[in-house]
Amino acid sequence: MVASSCLGSHYFTLHGYPRQTRKRQKKARRLGAHLVFLDESGFLLIPNVRKTWAPVGQTPILRHSYKRDRISAISAVTVSPSRKRLGLYFRFHTTNITGVEVIGFLRHLLRHLRGPIVLLWDGGTIHKRVIVKEFLRQHKRLRATMHRVRNSQRLLWSCIHASELPWS
Repeated sequence: MVASSCLGSHYFTLHGYPRQTRKRQKKARRLGAHLVFLDESGFLLIPNVRKTWAPVGQTPILRHSYKRDRISAISAVTVSPSRKRLGLYFRFHTTNITGVEVIGFLRHLLRHLRGPIVLLWDGGTIHKRVIVKEFLRQHKRLRATMHRVRNSQRLLWSCIHASELPWS
């Protein structure tokens, strides 16, 4: 698994979750459904301030033009119905993510995942938009539920923001 130091394999087991989440995971297993943790995040395209290994008294100076450029990302960590495979789906946008982008991403997931899908996401206002609710109503394979605690995507975004992944 990529970034195992940040996303330990124990994170996706039943034991570390509150009772409600364990019930949702068991329901997904009983339905033979994919378990999908979905979240969004944003990144400013400016360098992070970090400690360096520069010689004493020779502080490195990093020059950049301060633009408020950003990238918005939406991603999902998926767990197969057999609980043997994990997947990571993501998309990047140069503008803020709206309900339209969420629907596009959900269509992407529907194309790639077969069978029923139990969708766990936070209580964000994007997920409560009328067009998103209508999309969910039209697609019976998607069963969406709010997931306010210990979202695996929050852990992924915090790892990326902290530059703890191997490619950073």
